[in-house]
Amino acid sequence: MSFQMIPPVGPEISVKEVLKIILKSFQKTNQVLILNNFLFNRVKHHNFWHFNKARSAIQLSLEAASIKKPDKTEVLVSIYTCNSVLQCIINAGLKPIVYDVEISTLGSLSESIEEKISDRTLAIIANGLYGIAIDILKIKKISEKKNIYLIEDASQNFLSVFENKLMGTTGDMNILSYGLSKPIHSIGGGSLICNNLELIPIIDDQYKKHNKFGVNDFLSSFKKLVLLPFVLNPYGFKIFTLFFNRFDFNSHEKITIKKIGKIQLCALVHELNKIDSTNKIRNKNFIQLVEIINNKEDLKALEFNFEDNNFLRLPVICSKERKKWIYKIRSCGIWASDEIYQSTCSINSENVNSFKNYTIIKDQLILVSIHPLISEKNLDKLTRIN
Repeated sequence: MSFQMIPPVGPEISVKEVLKIILKSFQKTNQVLILNNFLFNRVKHHNFWHFNKARSAIQLSLEAASIKKPDKTEVLVSIYTCNSVLQCIINAGLKPIVYDVEISTLGSLSESIEEKISDRTLAIIANGLYGIAIDILKIKKISEKKNIYLIEDASQNFLSVFENKLMGTTGDMNILSYGLSKPIHSIGGGSLICNNLELIPIIDDQYKKHNKFGVNDFLSSFKKLVLLPFVLNPYGFKIFTLFFNRFDFNSHEKITIKKIGKIQLCALVHELNKIDSTNKIRNKNFIQLVEIINNKEDLKALEFNFEDNNFLRLPVICSKERKKWIYKIRSCGIWASDEIYQSTCSINSENVNSFKNYTIIKDQLILVSIHPLISEKNLDKLTRIN
């Protein structure tokens, strides 16, 4: 049994780094400009709006689309996504229509999307998970053919690439997230990138109407930031897991659209300085984990293009004894879980078993954390277990 547990989010942050971020949040520095320059250099667009949470960006994008096409009332959404996406659709006064996932990526399945389109469809929300790129161009062709808005939710796969196409750049509107378990890890926040010229003035007008980051928002972010050096430390996280062995990834928190805060921006810019080196280490660990996992009789890692993704989790199909394998992997100090998003199809009282691919994932998937702190010692332990 390991006395450490590599956290499922990261990388580590020191007390000294936290203090620098807090001090900078009180200084007159243009952190928005730094973030905008980073995004422009990656996505080659310059229409950005930044929020306190990614779900705020999703809801505003839906509201903008609905203002432009008020007669359209349905939004296509994956059966396997964060509950907050579903909440955004409902809060915008729209009806979610659920489609199945692609087993090879766990992301949006274009064939299922096409089947669910009707003359009432306003938008498709297409998403990828765990740093894995999806064939977003195939979905884009469908949306263009049917004259439907495409909202690309790149909250979990921004900076990954599919056939030379960067995730988070293809949709009419594109969503980025800066939460603890996201490609750009920080204490929260999100961005909306718009490629549709007709929607830009609507988004801009709606954005101006919403509230700024308040005192309570600052205190919440401050508390989260101060706790990070402990929670993201492998010894601290090990203690944390003694009390909390499971985590709820299905948020039911009320969505209030607000602009991003200065403390969030300072934490985010701090992470931008090391994002490429972090991803390089993550991907090296991913390749080693795949080789080890595929040598286990009951386990099989999903197959991906190693070069074009920036992995956050390794999805593994477990043929039997899933709980035991999770325990074995955790005993090596590497976080593993069978916690997946609750199926979104329950909103329409649909039978989950009618979504064939999701049913397979639901019963067999293990998610193994990919973290820069995974060491040769952790990997050696995992190699030796059977």
